[in-house]
Amino acid sequence: MRRLLALIVLLTNACAIGDPGQNQPVSTNSAESTVLQLPTEPPTPQVPLTLPAVPAVQYTGLCADTRPLENWLQISTRLVSDFQTALTSATGLPATLVYDITINMAAIRDAAAAIPTPDCTAAAQIIMLDTFNRAIPPFQAYSNGENVDLSPVITEVNDLLEVVKTQQNQLLEQLIAQFANR
Repeated sequence: MRRLLALIVLLTNACAIGDPGQNQPVSTNSAESTVLQLPTEPPTPQVPLTLPAVPAVQYTGLCADTRPLENWLQISTRLVSDFQTALTSATGLPATLVYDITINMAAIRDAAAAIPTPDCTAAAQIIMLDTFNRAIPPFQAYSNGENVDLSPVITEVNDLLEVVKTQQNQLLEQLIAQFANR
């Protein structure tokens, strides 16, 4: 009987551990108790940002066949837009936040290099990749803690992306003309 009584006392005390009781404030708002406080910026990366080399461009196909041109335009237009969004989103951010943006920009560049590139888009492809590559090294250096002013880089690359968009629009006009002549 004493053992049973000792077990009951022990279990009662064990259950009381962590009981908010009277001394600790208890939230009555269920939403308040489930919302976690997120840090305002992620912790500094432990490893310096290193990026792989640019993959080789896939030159293939002729623009006389509308399918490769259409495919290149659809993909490259989206990638240029995504790159420009990533580029401008880094304005004024600390290096710890630019780290992930830089990784995203490199992934966009690599995806652009992998687009099957027909003959008439080769020049636009080269300019697009060169433009992406102008932005990535300074962003990488900034992410790694170097004192780099990204504002002039962002301005220059945005200007060059407008040139790429102009070339894409010219190629779109060519594609429309090819469809009209079918």
